[in-house]
Amino acid sequence: MIARWSYRPAQPGELAQAIAEAKAAARAAGLTDVDIDAELAAYNAERRDAPPTRMGDRDREPSDGA
Repeated sequence: MIARWSYRPAQPGELAQAIAEAKAAARAAGLTDVDIDAELAAYNAERRDAPPTRMGDRDREPSDGA
């Protein structure tokens, strides 16, 4: 029950601010909206092709099957 009280989801304003900051950083690095859209499309394609993972699996080293 305590966990429910301490959890605070991001507010819409916080999300918008984070997106605006990321967009500003990308533009400062010389990226255009076309560049960002292409990167996002490539990322989404990679995620679709990746096998499903369980929570926490992406932090582990791959095993050698032994």
